[in-house]
Amino acid sequence: GEFRHRAKDGTLFDVDITTQETAFHHRPAAVSLAVDLAEHKRAERALRDSKARLNEREALLAQYRHEHYRLQASQEQLRHDIQELELFHDLTVDRELKMMELERENARLKARLRQQSKTPRAD
Repeated sequence: GEFRHRAKDGTLFDVDITTQETAFHHRPAAVSLAVDLAEHKRAERALRDSKARLNEREALLAQYRHEHYRLQASQEQLRHDIQELELFHDLTVDRELKMMELERENARLKARLRQQSKTPRAD
């Protein structure tokens, strides 16, 4: 089992003690083995800390992936919106150009009518 022992210098340390009953010179005896658990405990702490850091990094990676996919979707939406705006722009510019051409044609026709109305007819 696991116990706390005190070293000669007074410091406490964790040990794992196992005891096995046996016979020694035909008399009952016990053999005990005490294993210092300090390195084992350090390794367990390091493993827990490492797992905690891994979990944090996995959570950050999941957030990054979520944000990455969200941004990709936003980019796709923006591309679509830009295409629609470009189409609208092209249509409105074409319409404006046609309107300007019609206004010029209208002005030419009005000028021609004025010119014709000023010119006497030879009947």
